[in-house]
Amino acid sequence: MSRDWPQDPTMVLKRYGNFKPDRFAESAGRQPWANRREKREGNSNRHLFLVKSLPCLICGVVGPSDPHHLRHDLAAKERGVGQKATDRWTLPLCRNCHGDVHALGSRREREWFEDHGYQALALADALWVNSGDLSRLHRVLLAHKLAASRELLMRRKP
Repeated sequence: MSRDWPQDPTMVLKRYGNFKPDRFAESAGRQPWANRREKREGNSNRHLFLVKSLPCLICGVVGPSDPHHLRHDLAAKERGVGQKATDRWTLPLCRNCHGDVHALGSRREREWFEDHGYQALALADALWVNSGDLSRLHRVLLAHKLAASRELLMRRKP
């Protein structure tokens, strides 16, 4: 080894300096990330947990769902650069359905939900209002599924 390069890695930092800010010193006065995320009005880790436990809105697959944050209309007004809409505008989708809606993009999101018979914003708002009680969330989801199936039947009739 060369004489310039010390064998102890801590000596490298002492000699040449670490130019990155100390992340622990920087965040000493702040709360953890989850709490900062939840401080944004309309975000709730508990609501996200309950939405994840609901079955898929479209295909009904039971199991942990992906919470889909809506990206159109009222939900779009809450988004910023690099930000999702708040948890108030989440719907439970399985991994496949979630991928399908994201593949279409935000401009066709409302159309995708309407093709399946759902008024996505009304359902997300109803889930948010009833958040905190899993059985009520299941009833809200069931009521909207019935309304969606009626809507689809009415479209088929000539």
